[in-house]
Amino acid sequence: MKISLAPMTAAAYASFKAYSIADFAEQMQRTGQWPSDQAPALAAHSFAEVLPEGLLTPGHYLFEIQDLTLGESVGAIWVGVVEEQLREGFVFDLVIHESFRRQGYAQLAMLQVEAFFKTLNVSSIALEVYADNVGARRLYDELGYQVTSQSMRKSLE
Repeated sequence: MKISLAPMTAAAYASFKAYSIADFAEQMQRTGQWPSDQAPALAAHSFAEVLPEGLLTPGHYLFEIQDLTLGESVGAIWVGVVEEQLREGFVFDLVIHESFRRQGYAQLAMLQVEAFFKTLNVSSIALEVYADNVGARRLYDELGYQVTSQSMRKSLE
């Protein structure tokens, strides 16, 4: 399997944005951080704050993950340089389309992101992953990512 990271098109961005906002809202509800009635609006606001110029937001890179053999998009990844002084990269979102999950695409995309960040002289990459996302945690462990902090919450309801 061979992939490439292609700059995201406007049409792909519209789909990615809708999915990413809905997914973020659901995660924030599930983890008890936002009330369900406010989560969609808060997620949309957060997305707009981080990507105020959409695809043209400086320091942010949005890619479609293309399977070169199949000739189609299998997912998307959004990364950026978040700390100029330390040259730290950040993975904001990685999405593999449902029918392509658990086939190695995420790992290949992350390896290509590492190579991409090296061209930008980035010295480290950070990301956030929810504790209940076992598959993502396994992927990042296998790729050598280490836990640098941990948030905990207890519901009193």
